[in-house]
Amino acid sequence: MGLRKSVFRIVLGIFLLLARIAHLIIPDEFLAQVPSWLPLDSSFVIIAFGIVESF
Repeated sequence: MGLRKSVFRIVLGIFLLLARIAHLIIPDEFLAQVPSWLPLDSSFVIIAFGIVESF
């Protein structure tokens, strides 16, 4: 694997890690992305997605 590809993989991994952490630390920022017709609590959905994205 080339150096350029390795660097981009690391950068992508860092961005995904930051998004996962943001789901758990500042869930209010993601409330607008949860559809209103979803029969679940919006905060639960955001935290659940943050946990699921961690795996």
